[in-house]
Amino acid sequence: MNKLFKNSFFVLNKYDSLICVFMNQFSTVKLIRYFFKFISRLGDGLFWYLLMAGLLVYENFLTIIPVMHMAVFGGLGTLIYLILKNKIARPRPFEVNQAILMQGKVLDRFSFPSGHTMHAVIFSLIAPDIPCTLLYSLSLSSTITLF
Repeated sequence: MNKLFKNSFFVLNKYDSLICVFMNQFSTVKLIRYFFKFISRLGDGLFWYLLMAGLLVYENFLTIIPVMHMAVFGGLGTLIYLILKNKIARPRPFEVNQAILMQGKVLDRFSFPSGHTMHAVIFSLIAPDIPCTLLYSLSLSSTITLF
């Protein structure tokens, strides 16, 4: 690794850690912690499966193409996520910084890439094809991505 890359990585890692510690302080507020636990749980897949099923029922199967896109690209996203997650093997912030408290359930060992963020972006790109979901999916996806 060249020196510039090492220095850049060190600086990014330092700021990443500072931001994590700062944001983690908010998890001590019960209302905030429960809100993000709920949003995180939805991002585990439950919301997306219910959204796809609901679209098919609500729109009398007129949304079959976008729902198929969500299923196919969601599956591809999961495959990419699993491959990258184990190759990159980035430890979770609470494992490397004692100032960060784990406040939720951990689904897998490593922290990057985020499956929640990956799927929120994938489905947000597909959802505009379905007018009734545009506003709702963008707001929920933004919340999941920020978490």
